[in-house]
Amino acid sequence: MVGQLEVAINGGFCQVDRIPTYVILNYKEIVDMIKNKKKYFITELHMGDDGLEDYSDHSGPYTLPKARRILERMFKYPGAFINPYAFAIRGPRHTNDHGHNTEFYSPREDR
Repeated sequence: MVGQLEVAINGGFCQVDRIPTYVILNYKEIVDMIKNKKKYFITELHMGDDGLEDYSDHSGPYTLPKARRILERMFKYPGAFINPYAFAIRGPRHTNDHGHNTEFYSPREDR
């Protein structure tokens, strides 16, 4: 079904009749479960003449909402950083809104 996913709990079976037990989670709950894992890093991007040449992890791992809050504070209060816009959130590979397979995430909540 589109928009729903069946997930087995502990590979479990009902003890009475040995029927597999399943929980149906909607797409939003699955995405929230993925976002709440600590797999996201604040990454410094090293840009060259031809685009992105290299990157290095600045801090992390964080959950995606916490990484977005930290990056937002870096934009508002750059402090000693020369260019806070050279930082991004890096995490597991995914397909973004434009259909590209990428490991970088938007700092905005709605994307």
